[in-house]
Amino acid sequence: MEFARWFCQKLLDGYADASVCAVRLALLKPVNAIATWGGDDVLTLGIDTASTWLEPMAEDAFATLVHEAAHHLNAPHGRDFHKEMEKLAGRAAKIMLEHGDEVRRRWPGMLQRDLRTTQ
Repeated sequence: MEFARWFCQKLLDGYADASVCAVRLALLKPVNAIATWGGDDVLTLGIDTASTWLEPMAEDAFATLVHEAAHHLNAPHGRDFHKEMEKLAGRAAKIMLEHGDEVRRRWPGMLQRDLRTTQ
């Protein structure tokens, strides 16, 4: 959860409207979602989505975080939303390159390919 908050905050930093990302957990399978982004800048992660927790550094996990952050910047799905997602994907890569040492230091266990094999 802390990594998701940190990462989403990094995605939003530098935009004109200063935003503070918060994270909460909820059961989201009943609404057919992995994660949601609320109008109050709260990222809700599905506690019932195993892949989010078993492989937090997998491509799907990053895609989910980028997708949800794009909702902050452009709420409805459409052309502008997808353009924002493309921009955020580039920003995500830059964040991980520039802050790789910090990520390895703060969340060392998350960098393993599959946390299921380490427990």
